[in-house]
Amino acid sequence: MLLPDEHIPSSPLPVLVDLRPLTSSSRLPFRARFQTGGVVYSRSSTHLGNSLILFYPTDSSHPIPGCIKYIFEDGGCVWFAVHCHPPARESTIDPYRHYPYFPARLYAADLSNEIELVSPSQVLSHIVRWRFSEESVVVLALTMVCNHFYSCTETDIILQQSDTTFTRTQSTTLYHSVSL
Repeated sequence: MLLPDEHIPSSPLPVLVDLRPLTSSSRLPFRARFQTGGVVYSRSSTHLGNSLILFYPTDSSHPIPGCIKYIFEDGGCVWFAVHCHPPARESTIDPYRHYPYFPARLYAADLSNEIELVSPSQVLSHIVRWRFSEESVVVLALTMVCNHFYSCTETDIILQQSDTTFTRTQSTTLYHSVSL
């Protein structure tokens, strides 16, 4: 289903104060959401879950979590204006660091005040975020890599490995993807 503003940006609006340092344009077309490769990204005021992302900053090879505040077009390209989650305090003990196959980590609960300009090509995945303490949130990457499926039938549970397609069994089947 196509959403009305997926492919059609708004009429150009004056650039907001917090975006002025990031663009030379005086007016920009803003969007509520943007879809690419079957994935929908939204600004936080439209849909918080679709605004939470893990991305590669321009100056780093390590992905960081953030929240999309604005989606806009500038110079023929779509951009996300993102507030990042800073690392948790050094004194914070991250209980998830011992589990390399469970990609959750602790970060500071408060988003940074600075806005980073992010291209959709810099986004690795969506994230899930929940409050761990007053000062920390747990961030879990929702990567799109998946090659194992649990098939739950009426009589048994079978672990199936699949690289391409599903086949439906005669009984009701529930597929649950597991990222590894």
